[in-house]
Amino acid sequence: MPEHPRWSPARVTLRQNSTMVSGLFMIVVLILFAGWQAIGGGSQRMVLGSLAIAILSYLMMVAPRVTLRDEGVVVHNPWREIRIPWGRLDYVGSGWTLAFSAEDRRHESFAITSQASFRSRTGQVEGGILGHSEPVGGEIAPGGRIRGRVTPGRAAAVIEQAQQEWLRGLGGEPGVMGEGEHALARWHPMSLALTVTMIVFVVLAIVA
Repeated sequence: MPEHPRWSPARVTLRQNSTMVSGLFMIVVLILFAGWQAIGGGSQRMVLGSLAIAILSYLMMVAPRVTLRDEGVVVHNPWREIRIPWGRLDYVGSGWTLAFSAEDRRHESFAITSQASFRSRTGQVEGGILGHSEPVGGEIAPGGRIRGRVTPGRAAAVIEQAQQEWLRGLGGEPGVMGEGEHALARWHPMSLALTVTMIVFVVLAIVA
């Protein structure tokens, strides 16, 4: 695996908050239920099963997100992390999911989906994205979150605007596109560890 330099912290985080909140709610309920079962002498199978579902809820509903950095965009999927430098991002589009094309490879985000999404410029914000320090155009909230519902089309427009801002910062030279470090897809260690833990819980629940 090639060595990549450490990237800067996220400027903007794109995710569907309703999915994340639902996931967090499920996790809290499942953990409380598992604790109640354990304290009350309930079924060990129910305790282990609840904890396994809580882990799955975190991986599928809470962890996925897309972050915009000074160097590029990072797609955080349940088990994989894809880092795409701005100079290697060829296309970002929307459909059922938010999709990226980089170096002849297609990547999709589990974080932003929609049954009826369309390509829209309503996601654009006025002012800067990568270098903002205040809410921008009523769209970017403090902490780098997009206000309102995040659809694939809206997210794609914001990402394209961030890439154009990065390009302007380099003097608008078209030669920088396709140059620099390559896109990198790698397994996420914490997600893999949680998955192993979940599998152990499921096996123990089956044999309990």
